[in-house]
Amino acid sequence: MFVSCGADWGDVVSVDDERGGRLGTTHLIESGHRRVAYLSIPELEDQSDRARWEGYCEALSDAGLGAPMRISWSPPADQAVIDGLDRPLLEVFTGPERATAVFASNDVAAIALQEFADRVGYRVPEDISIVASTTCRWRSRPHRFDDRGAASRRARRLGIAGIATASSEGQRASTDHFGEREPRDPPFDRPTRGGPVLTALPAGGT
Repeated sequence: MFVSCGADWGDVVSVDDERGGRLGTTHLIESGHRRVAYLSIPELEDQSDRARWEGYCEALSDAGLGAPMRISWSPPADQAVIDGLDRPLLEVFTGPERATAVFASNDVAAIALQEFADRVGYRVPEDISIVASTTCRWRSRPHRFDDRGAASRRARRLGIAGIATASSEGQRASTDHFGEREPRDPPFDRPTRGGPVLTALPAGGT
């Protein structure tokens, strides 16, 4: 049995990534943004990335907005692949058609984008609004993404919204459910997926 893994080949407890992408993007649209970009980095599992991207695209389509914008970026580079073309990342956030909001595929991407914004003199959320999909325990420790070193220290100052992908309580309930099965029982027909929750991360101290 696997927790927080998106797959159809065994007993899996995971989040509904497509719904999470749709929920986060819809939040940005309802906040008034009309040009929302999708940001992914190489560290994200391909299947989760695809599902979140599909949810993002569905939200744009439902709102009657323009074509999606996909950013594939390896931080801290100044260049990124934007809709299949190698371009300066800053171009996404400049000009009349600039993106004013970003759905980040995970919290690492959100932190990296915040640091990029710092470097180029942009403010979050005043100049760029960010929603991130995250597996971190935001509600129990609201000023941290995690408890490990530099990434945690950098994240304390962020003021972004996030899609909490799995609570420890939900994971425990699902694993208890799977644990009632005999080891040789056939796998379930599909993974057990929990519903994502939109939550805010208040800005903390430096």
